[in-house]
Amino acid sequence: MISLFLGKSVAGVSVNVLEDVLVCDSRLAEGVHAYVYSDLISVESLECDADECFIFLRGQSNISLIAVLVFFGSSGEKLSGGSSPANQVGRIEIPKNATHFKVALRLMQVGVAEIYSFDVGRMDKIKKVVAESNSFNYKESLMLPRDYKSKVSLKIPLIVVETVFCDTETDPHVMSRYLSYFVGLIHCVGTQKYNNFIWFIHVSDDKGRAVDVIRSAIERFGLSHKVYLNIYSHPKEGYGNEAEVHIDRIRRPNSTYPERRDNLFSGAVQKSGFYKESELEGCVVIRVALDDDDFITASHFELLQSLGSKYSAEIDNTLLTVLISINRLFVSYFLPNGNVDVCDVEFSRAMTGCKFSVSKGAYPRSPFSITERFDEVDRSRPEVLYVEHSQNLPSFSYNRHGDNLSAQNKSLYYKDEHAVVTFASHAKMLEEFARM
Repeated sequence: MISLFLGKSVAGVSVNVLEDVLVCDSRLAEGVHAYVYSDLISVESLECDADECFIFLRGQSNISLIAVLVFFGSSGEKLSGGSSPANQVGRIEIPKNATHFKVALRLMQVGVAEIYSFDVGRMDKIKKVVAESNSFNYKESLMLPRDYKSKVSLKIPLIVVETVFCDTETDPHVMSRYLSYFVGLIHCVGTQKYNNFIWFIHVSDDKGRAVDVIRSAIERFGLSHKVYLNIYSHPKEGYGNEAEVHIDRIRRPNSTYPERRDNLFSGAVQKSGFYKESELEGCVVIRVALDDDDFITASHFELLQSLGSKYSAEIDNTLLTVLISINRLFVSYFLPNGNVDVCDVEFSRAMTGCKFSVSKGAYPRSPFSITERFDEVDRSRPEVLYVEHSQNLPSFSYNRHGDNLSAQNKSLYYKDEHAVVTFASHAKMLEEFARM
């Protein structure tokens, strides 16, 4: 039924379809709600008894999202109806005189809602939809298909990507917000022009329905042959990071602690059945990490491949690894009104997603281990070459979307600012990124 909402944008809410997903961008003022209605539909299409009508909206959002059903009489008079929060089944009685109905979305607050399905009808129909949406086992990793090697070659440069989703985060509201951004990133990866890559996504087994949403997005964006969803467990004894000061050491121990990130990666390679290091002979291997809340344009992996290929020619028995930082990028500020200010800048730090390692015939060092400060490294070591590159159009977006945007301002790290473009929503931003 999501097609019924096409072209139904209302004041404060824009409605678009992105890869079969209905995306609602809300810019409503605090305390204000809005309804997005379908056209009238005949009650006969429901094929259910008056007391056996159920409603179920499957989606995820960082705002209030409620499914609504309203009935009308033969003269167009409004009768009665009912509602149910997203991802919950609601029972609604059909009035005796009802001839038509409308389905609607009730939205409140500033943010984004993604809707995968909206179903109304008999309970057996709804049960089937609910069963399909909950069919994943959160404890099991999503295995690569047996024929994945037909989609991933060692004859051309191989890009190995890693993301740790929300690591130790437990706040459901925070995870819901990050999940919205991460689905956007999955869409970005699905648009890549350079297609020879594998993506290891690490998700802990306490993330519940987030695993369901991530799996669904992987399949929806055609990445089943390219992604290994690695489910891991947090240690029962904790991480021993209570005395840490840096927020990343507290929130992201599985990417900031060397032993943990190395074990996570090697375990994923082994469990997935992906190429062993002994099989990589002669292959140029590029390792990059992507944070769960950043975006990339369709040409990002193409740029990584181009630079990796160029500098891999210098690798020999002495020079074993090349570490590259792409310093021209987008810094994007997600504003309270729903707009996104995208700044094209030259940045003085090497950011995750723009710093990567290159080697031949082996998996290079973890991208999480690469410093942000290329200006402070010891360049006298013969086994490592450091390269800074800014002669490119930006293909990576460092996203800033904290509640306190002044604290999120990164202009202090701009070496140069080339341009600023404002998008009406992050969905519009993603549409443009898919063309770049």
